[in-house]
Amino acid sequence: MRRGILLGILLGLSSLALASVTVTDYLLHDNNRNRDIPLKAYLPEGDGPFPVVVFAHGEGGSKDGYGYLGRHWAQHGYVVLHPTHPGVDPSGLLPGRPRADLPALVAAAEDPVNFATELDDVRYVIDQLPALADALPGMSGKVDAAHVGLAGHSLGASTALAMAGAKVTKADGEVRDYSDPRPLAFLAMSPQGPEQGLFVAGAWSQIQRPVFVVTGSLDKGVDGSPWTVRRKVYEDLPPGGKVLAVFHGAAHKDFADNLGKTTLDRRVEQMTLAWWDYTLKGQAQSKGALLESLPKAYAPAVRVHSK
Repeated sequence: MRRGILLGILLGLSSLALASVTVTDYLLHDNNRNRDIPLKAYLPEGDGPFPVVVFAHGEGGSKDGYGYLGRHWAQHGYVVLHPTHPGVDPSGLLPGRPRADLPALVAAAEDPVNFATELDDVRYVIDQLPALADALPGMSGKVDAAHVGLAGHSLGASTALAMAGAKVTKADGEVRDYSDPRPLAFLAMSPQGPEQGLFVAGAWSQIQRPVFVVTGSLDKGVDGSPWTVRRKVYEDLPPGGKVLAVFHGAAHKDFADNLGKTTLDRRVEQMTLAWWDYTLKGQAQSKGALLESLPKAYAPAVRVHSK
């Protein structure tokens, strides 16, 4: 595909119709943990095989969130899998439930057991890619298990970064390595900064694989910390395939689903798609779109840094 055509699609200037997407719900069961993992799959049309992106939701989220991203990526040739992580899903947020108030919500998000369980969920989904290709209607032949990306928002961003190689420090001082060699690239939206949750300064300094960090100028932490704390994750990453995008005026929840399509949604869709096209499909021109063409088109609403 010529560079001009690709950039036209990414900038929303093309009149080409988007491909249709099949959305399927499925229930995975991990026999070893006796654990159900509800799953929503966004499947592109065509024969494939297509790269795979697994999305880890934040505290209080589920497979039904972030659908604007799942659908957009699938429309452009990705199998996108959104698992629900029981224990940090919406069930505990109702009045009278264990995580209905802010302190309990924070405690649940920083609970090392919950965190390790979510990591195991994502690992199991990747383990099951061949079986899912046979089990889900319309998924046969679509899975390229050699090209997997891992995305996450908030707590899910911590999951993605831990699997990329960020060091996790438990309350007793034990440092754990949860890295998984299979994902080739990572998208961390609204990640926890140092001294938040299970990370300390320097936790991300050994990550060698490509990482795209996304935040907003109103993306405060639950403790009221400013978005600049999230930027420290990017600053701690070593050079080589690392990108930071800061969206002016975007708050934490703005990166989740909204009631209607917003300008922010479209910009996040296009920039993250360029990221996957570059890192999972090897489209060199998409790097230029992400680092140069799109930021220029969106200025001053978005600032992009790379190293």
